[in-house]
Amino acid sequence: MAPESKARRTVLVVDDEPVVLDVLTVALRRGGFTPVCATTAEAALKILAGESVSALLTDKNLPGKNGLELIREARRLSPYCACLLMTGYPNTESVVEAMRLGANDYLEKPFSELGLVVTRLKAALDHQQVLQERAALVEGLRAMETAMKSRDKEVFAN
Repeated sequence: MAPESKARRTVLVVDDEPVVLDVLTVALRRGGFTPVCATTAEAALKILAGESVSALLTDKNLPGKNGLELIREARRLSPYCACLLMTGYPNTESVVEAMRLGANDYLEKPFSELGLVVTRLKAALDHQQVLQERAALVEGLRAMETAMKSRDKEVFAN
């Protein structure tokens, strides 16, 4: 597998409950992903700083920093990483805050179906890929515009 496609399939799962990590690890592997697990936001940040991951699937309530703070940092470290927040205690305020921070989705635990987690993760990854491709195209157009303006100056200066 090429490094790019391996990175596209790596999912950082953060939850302080080992059973949740175990269940999600099995589901993600069945979905073709490579899960990397952490039990705290601080441990997850070390992984994000050192490894290329395509998605972050984090619990909202963690010891130390919470999942919302982790999403904020993940967006800073890796702007195109898909971020999904999980919680057993959903409320409107946390949904709004998660979306404001750039979460792609909000999942309620316990999961009614693990296949749905994988489906929503794939949708979030597709969305982030579109955003990344769009940003690259915009950057390319700006570079082209700058080059054209420079050539125009040369042509009309003579």
